[in-house]
Parts: sequence; C-alpha cells; structure tokens
Amino acid sequence: MKMFAYLLFITFSAVITTYAQIPNSSFESWTNGEPDGWSSNNSSLYSSATIYQSSDAESGSSAVKIAVGSYLGIDVGPLLYTGTMTNSGFKISQRYASLSGYYKFHQTQGDVLSIAINMTSNGTLVGSGLLDIAAGASAYTHFNINLTYSGSSIPDTCKILFVIAGKDSSQSGHFGSYALIDNLSFSPTTAVQQVDEPVSYMLYQNYPNPFNPTTTIRYAVPDAEHVILKIYDVLGREVATLVNEEQQAGMHSVQLSADNYKLTSGVYIYTLKAGTFNAAKKIILMK
Repeated sequence: MKMFAYLLFITFSAVITTYAQIPNSSFESWTNGEPDGWSSNNSSLYSSATIYQSSDAESGSSAVKIAVGSYLGIDVGPLLYTGTMTNSGFKISQRYASLSGYYKFHQTQGDVLSIAINMTSNGTLVGSGLLDIAAGASAYTHFNINLTYSGSSIPDTCKILFVIAGKDSSQSGHFGSYALIDNLSFSPTTAVQQVDEPVSYMLYQNYPNPFNPTTTIRYAVPDAEHVILKIYDVLGREVATLVNEEQQAGMHSVQLSADNYKLTSGVYIYTLKAGTFNAAKKIILMK
C-alpha cells in the first residue's frame, strides 16, 4: 500500500500540548466488547472477531487490539473508527497539526496497518492525514501523522480510522495479522500552509466495510481528467456506475447505497479508472 503524498507539509510549534478531545483515547473504557466512543466491524456472523480489549497496554490497564477476521471463508480486515456507523465523527474546534499514538504490529503476508484522519467543516473535507505502516513492531512504537489542510476553514468534526489491508492495497488483510493501538493524542497547530492538490492517484478502501446499506468511497486524482468509478459482482458483471465524468484534481468521495442498486449481501469489486491509472478493491455488503 503506497503512502499518500502531498505538495506541501504542515508546520507547527516545537512546544507540544496534548488535548483530550479524542474519545476514549487510551481505550480504558469498554462496553459490550467495543471501546466506548468507537465502533468496529465486529459481528456475530464472523467466525472470529476483529476488535478486542487487550491488557497489553503501552500505559494504563488496556489497549485496543485489531485483528484480521474471517467471514464465509473470506479474510476480512478489521475496521476501528470513531463514533458510530451513521456518525463517525467527533467535535473539534481547531486545526490540529498532527495525530500521534503508540502501536504494535504483527503482520502476515506483508499486510499493512493504515491510519486515516479526516477533518471536515459543515460536512466538507478540509484536512486529512494518512499513515501506512509496512513494518512489524514487537514493542510499542510511537507514530506521528502530520495533518494537511486546504483553504482556511476551521474544522468542526474529526474522523479517525484504523484498518489492516493487503500490501498492494487491492486485497483485504490476511488472517493472522493484528495490531495493538494505545494512547492517541493531538498536537496544536501554529502555522498552516495551504495544500490544494494531491500529487498522486489513490483509491482508498471504502468506509465502513462491511457495510449496510451505505458506504463511502474516497479517491484522489492529481490532474483534471475523465474519471470512471464502477461496481462489479464477483462474476465480473457491472452492477453500478457511480462516477463517469470529467473531474477536477483533488480529493473526491462518493456514497454507494445498496438499496439504490438493489444489491444483495455478498462480495463486490469497485474499480477506478482515471487517465492511465486503474485500481480495484473488494467491498462487502452484509445485510
């Protein structure tokens, strides 16, 4: 999975102050098998869960463990995200410079631990950050993700997502891969340089996945060009066209509603074509 690049990076003060706005940022509080303030793709339909409470903590009494599970014989990467499936954001009031925390990572077949952050203002994406961790770590290791912003809007909502996926970003993670996450925190920003466009193509994993009945697909294109985003079933039959138009350079997102296309439970493939770029990912509808 390739690390997403930006034209300019954020600058911030060397004096670091942490904030407690991230819900249950140390994963100490749990209810019914999930960390309070967070949601996951845990389900009784899985032959193994994807999210666990772990006593192997960086500090305190617990951390969150995310592990690749299995559904109908298919490896399913874990999803851990703030909030709920219908409202995965939490309120913020400033342009934070970075998100940091600690992780351990046991990988199988080259799987990658990905951490994504979206900052929105009135529902519009104004900032983001992404970190792909491709190397295993047997001891707790610190991570820091710089956040980049476009325009001058102050975000009012933040969404954080943890996933484990295959190394070529078109595959799910493989059974046996897992990560431990603990002690998340923000650092404040003092100066932000405007970032208008990504410098590379990217097709992100849909969120949430599995989904019912709606999910969001995000992608980036570096130049203005014709973009085609389609959905196929496992037999290769086209079941939906979500995008087929000229689009400007930048980050884009589109929502897929299973009800609109009368999709039934199962595995689908979504593909992105823009210029010479082609990419595909799996998606699971679970009704």
